[in-house]
Amino acid sequence: MQQTTPSPHVATVIPQRNTSLFAASLGRWIRFLLMILVGLPFASSQSIRISKHDDSLVGGQPSSVTVDFESPNEGIIQLQLFTTDWKKKSEAAVNAPAGSGTKTLQVTVPSDANIDASYLWQVVLYSRDWKKLSEATVTKIHVTGVSAKDSEPTTEPKEGTNEVSKEDAPASVTVTPNGFAIGIPVGNNAWVPPGDWQLDWADEFSGNGQPKGWYPLLGYAPDSFKRNAAKGIRWSGSTADSAWMYSTKSGNHVLNGEGQLVLRIVCDKTQTNEHGPKVNAAYLLSGYPERWDSTEPNNVKWGGRFFSPADGPLYICASVRTDEVLGYSTWFAFWLFSETRAYNGNPADGTEVDIIEIAKGAPQYMSQSFIVANHWKKISGSESKQFNSASRPRPTEYVDVNDDQFHAYGIEWSKDSMKCYVDGKLYYTFTENIPTDPVDMMLLLTMDFKPNAWDPNQGDGRTEGPFVSDTAQSREMSRALVDYVRVFRKQ
Repeated sequence: MQQTTPSPHVATVIPQRNTSLFAASLGRWIRFLLMILVGLPFASSQSIRISKHDDSLVGGQPSSVTVDFESPNEGIIQLQLFTTDWKKKSEAAVNAPAGSGTKTLQVTVPSDANIDASYLWQVVLYSRDWKKLSEATVTKIHVTGVSAKDSEPTTEPKEGTNEVSKEDAPASVTVTPNGFAIGIPVGNNAWVPPGDWQLDWADEFSGNGQPKGWYPLLGYAPDSFKRNAAKGIRWSGSTADSAWMYSTKSGNHVLNGEGQLVLRIVCDKTQTNEHGPKVNAAYLLSGYPERWDSTEPNNVKWGGRFFSPADGPLYICASVRTDEVLGYSTWFAFWLFSETRAYNGNPADGTEVDIIEIAKGAPQYMSQSFIVANHWKKISGSESKQFNSASRPRPTEYVDVNDDQFHAYGIEWSKDSMKCYVDGKLYYTFTENIPTDPVDMMLLLTMDFKPNAWDPNQGDGRTEGPFVSDTAQSREMSRALVDYVRVFRKQ
């Protein structure tokens, strides 16, 4: 009830029916004054400050920041390292209990950080539903050097990964009310849909050299897989010489030592096939043809990692940065696939689920869209459902992302539906032709190339359009960074 200051000559009358409201309000004020007098914590107090930090950073090395905080309820503390023009370089987050406390967070400074460049630390205190409560910033942070192990060239790449197997995965993860998951062995954060989820498998891409647990597509038979150093993909004719690109054993997929997998697609100007200069691609699968077995599809037994919703719904996601997916007619994809020869034979043979495809090229809209799709074999042929302006039902809204940042693209896969998420927000749901038989599917991370594959005027990235780098010998048309791939299973 709104009250006004009464005139000195007018009596103030409080109606009897509002006496309880007045008493309750008076009681709250009395409790507030008592809290101040006796030093009890006040439930609305919220603050965060940086109490200890590194002023001098070394590229490729971890750096710690200690914060003091006060939070009325349980929350989340996020640490971020920015350039002075607010480009995010590293981040980490931890749970914050209610009350006052101190937390130390650690991130790895990028090894490509510029010496003598200026950076800043920012910490933010959030509620569990991601409402910002308080923040603090420290400026004039400088990079004084680069780790020797990162600055020295290597002649023989070392294998390394931080793959978390099902056996090594933690028994559970902490999930906030909006699905934010904390407690898995990573520096960055994870989101999962509402529910009780357990981390089933993950790769955090730590280390240097070639990733373990990911296999380049070198053949669909055990013999060719072991023998080949490269395989032609997307043939236009009857021989491998008609391939638009080649999956290679190494060279275009590598761990960068900063916790990311680098995927590249490169035009080799020194070699040609019937289409002209050869294109070498990163084409990684979580499965591979292991041995001959007449009881299996195509008489081949596959090894590696395959996933199925048979034992409960899955949430499969990857954090990806795509600002250097530049070249015309190139595209990045994170997808699922069954153990078949699809797209090297009958296009309807097999199951494909595109969690995310990001294509580039002319016209301009190619740089402002991405696709998710479900291709599923039916008796009458291949069924394709895509999330775009023509989708029915329509998406809840259109996605707006800045591709110079990492974004989490995920799909919740059950026997009845597939739900498509970007950064923890549901945008589209498939309810028809859900892959359930066969149900075992492998994960793929790929960089693809085919002129005008998405639009008749998309352009040939080998000879025109933007690029990552260009020399007389080769043109790197596009690259993508993958921060992690994670698979959660609903309990």
